[in-house]
Amino acid sequence: MVVRPRIHPRESLQQFIVRVCEANRFGHPARLLALAALPGSILSRRCDLASLADLLAMDDPAALCAAAYWADESRDGLLAFGNSFVPAWAVNFSRSRICSSCVRETGTCSRLWDLGVVTACPIHETTLVDDCACGRALSPLRSAMSACRCGREIEASKRTGSKSLVAVAAALSQLAEDRPATGCAPVADLAAGLRLLRFAVAATVRHPSSRRAATVSKPGAAEMAARLEQSSEVLLDWPAGLHRLLAEHATGQSGRVGLDAAFGSFIHRLKAVLSEPGLSLVADEVRTWLSRRVDAPAIKAWAFFSPSEAGPERLTAAGAGRVLGISPDKVAALVDRGLLVGHVLPAGSRRVVLVEKTSVERIRASRVSLITAEAAAASLGIGVKQLHKLRLHGLLAEFGLIRDGSGTLYPPTFAADLDAKLAALANGWGNPGSVDLGSLPGLRRVKLHDVLSSVLSGHVPLLHASGTVEGVPVLARYSVPADATYKLGARSGQPALGTARAARRLGVAPRMIPVLLETGCLTAAEGLCGGRTRGVTLESIEAFPRKFALARTVAREYQTSARRLAAEMAIANVAPVVETDSGRGISAVWSLDAIARIRPLLQGPVSVCRKAAPPPMVR
Repeated sequence: MVVRPRIHPRESLQQFIVRVCEANRFGHPARLLALAALPGSILSRRCDLASLADLLAMDDPAALCAAAYWADESRDGLLAFGNSFVPAWAVNFSRSRICSSCVRETGTCSRLWDLGVVTACPIHETTLVDDCACGRALSPLRSAMSACRCGREIEASKRTGSKSLVAVAAALSQLAEDRPATGCAPVADLAAGLRLLRFAVAATVRHPSSRRAATVSKPGAAEMAARLEQSSEVLLDWPAGLHRLLAEHATGQSGRVGLDAAFGSFIHRLKAVLSEPGLSLVADEVRTWLSRRVDAPAIKAWAFFSPSEAGPERLTAAGAGRVLGISPDKVAALVDRGLLVGHVLPAGSRRVVLVEKTSVERIRASRVSLITAEAAAASLGIGVKQLHKLRLHGLLAEFGLIRDGSGTLYPPTFAADLDAKLAALANGWGNPGSVDLGSLPGLRRVKLHDVLSSVLSGHVPLLHASGTVEGVPVLARYSVPADATYKLGARSGQPALGTARAARRLGVAPRMIPVLLETGCLTAAEGLCGGRTRGVTLESIEAFPRKFALARTVAREYQTSARRLAAEMAIANVAPVVETDSGRGISAVWSLDAIARIRPLLQGPVSVCRKAAPPPMVR
């Protein structure tokens, strides 16, 4: 070999082989590979370059190996690219690009030109050339650096590259030299910058098949330059370019909230890219933008796009629940009741509850001074169980109670407020025959919530307990006449049963009782003791079997099924009093008059289609 050049630091192995062949006039690199006994896959597969180093009189072939685009297993298959590493899709092995001006001035090529997203020369600010006038693409292994296989010389490009194309090439050149790209996105290395730029190029294409053609197929320099013009701002104009890309794809769907509804498949592709190494700062910027700009995103705290910094303006029900120490369902209940400022929005088959953070902090601050149920009960002079019954009967709703996971919290002025309300109702002083409210839980004939409800409704007079001193529990300061307690404890003139006892008496589930009351099969009791309104008159319960029958009772009597009974009723055009609702566990109820109309049909024979027996086997 006559000419034995040395490899340039910015050259790749394939560019160096072309330069050696041109200097020795081999006509094609295949001749050099044959002399060195190297395979044709030298460009992409690792092999021993010692024989090529001997031909070039090089003491150490390490410089040749460092210039090759070979995969590094320690780097998850990334290709060595000088001092950096790049993904395999980033290098264009099928067609080369050159800047003829650089080739004439330096006599070498640059490995930067082999990157698929580099379409301009950062030095001369002209577009790179990747084809010949004959229409052929420049092969990576050709006879000369600036020549085509047809023999034509590749002329220098006279077309000036746009500022964005030149800026992309300059930024990638800085990253390839392990220098941060000034004024660009905060990517950690060249591989991260290429991933972000590739995603931006694909994001400009809406159709999936076209999106694949825009990146995987490695288009030519002119086509790639046109696509980079539309997407390079994501890398160059930081962070405004990224914000514009996100806003462009935040189309949203009517009636739905959340990232999937706002972005569709775009958000999943973005997550896949930002999960790669070197893009953590870009991911943080995306999280910040989403937390400020997306309308009602239901971003869970453990989700990838959950904001990294604290302080979002709105919280989900789960987030508000963690702050207040209550469940998300109770947060939704507080929003429905107006105690928390928030919104309930649809999200497909579920709903999303968003709560204003200021409202949550206000509740949290007010809870510091709240007292527990034990302390509230002690201030009234009763037990926690009695206090719980008062709350369940709605007698304490006006005092602003807050329920959390550990129980109900009461305002510190709860006892004073109740005392003031009772003092306004009290008229006169009690006598030795009166009973103070604090001792009522010990009496079996009457219940405290019944007496207190009657007092608040004006049915029972309230008196000041005699001998009241400071420090006495609130309920012990007031009393009611003893005869009033006997009247409340006595049964009403209209005998009635509760829901559970009525259900046991009729042999049905308790959930059937409200349905029977709505349809008129049973009669609700009125004027029960203590102002209670829930109950069923004993008279209607006893009359029920004489007027109505359950479907299962009739089916058992006529030895048939409830399904056949319903079919016979439908044929006779008779509707049930209560329709069957299997979802709610409601059984059908029929009137005895309707049963009498189809009694002949039910007493008839049941036609059953049986499978014919097989004929006997003839041997």
